[in-house]
Amino acid sequence: MPKVTDIANELKQAIDAKDEVQIAFIASEYSAESREKIAKAYVASYGKELPDDIKKALKGGSEESLLMDLFSDRHEVRAQHIRDALSGRNDHMAFFDTIIFCTPEDWHETAAAYTRMFKKPLVEDFMKDVGRKEDWCLLMEKWMAHERASRPGSPEDEAQRLDQAFDQKNAAYLIDFFGTVPSAEYRPIAEVFKAQNGKSIEQAIATIYTKTDYYTFYCAHFALLGMHRLAAYLINCACNDKGDEKRMRRITGMMVDKCLGAKHAYKIYGDMGADIERCFDKRMAPILRTLWRVK
Repeated sequence: MPKVTDIANELKQAIDAKDEVQIAFIASEYSAESREKIAKAYVASYGKELPDDIKKALKGGSEESLLMDLFSDRHEVRAQHIRDALSGRNDHMAFFDTIIFCTPEDWHETAAAYTRMFKKPLVEDFMKDVGRKEDWCLLMEKWMAHERASRPGSPEDEAQRLDQAFDQKNAAYLIDFFGTVPSAEYRPIAEVFKAQNGKSIEQAIATIYTKTDYYTFYCAHFALLGMHRLAAYLINCACNDKGDEKRMRRITGMMVDKCLGAKHAYKIYGDMGADIERCFDKRMAPILRTLWRVK
């Protein structure tokens, strides 16, 4: 990695030139942790916060917000997104993008940031707002605990128990299973489940759940298979007719460096670069393609 002061200088030149794609390109070269160091070097060199200079130079919109997010404290960014998604509106899609689509390490830092910013415990505030009447709320609560433990049975045994839970519509078992199974154990269970039953777990989810319940379990399933798999699914959801810029800002700004494999996982839906080009305008599309490293 070049000296952070040199990278900060490159960014200053790109910002002064109002070159959004070049800013995105520089961001795409580094991890979130490295970008935080670059942002600090920028302040040391120019006496201004990097996101503030981006905001001053660019012309608003989700593009500006995304580029600002990339050089901001990602835990505070996630905490703010969650707070915005609550606020009486309960933006379920934002919950998927920020809560399920999050590593355990990032989650603990996000919870601390949320308490620091809003003077409330995150999980308690979330559950108070959404309640505990629906299965998706209870799965979210389990998920946010990030307390995973090895399953007692073999993949064959666990797949059989899971199939029984779907057949019996045993919500308590399903919530506990998806909320506590380790990712490394889930993958072989999913493979055996499909071999034993002739259907995938995502197909089984669709037999008993609809709407928000369905999407919450569906996202949990992909997250357990690998965050790059969930990234691909969420990006595909965001690539609707007009392109959901708010979702792409959340998905990309917080996790792009951890999920670059999404472009390969996306192949089951089509060509990620082509979908981004089709769904987003001539300002946003090049930024997204640059960050996700797709043509």
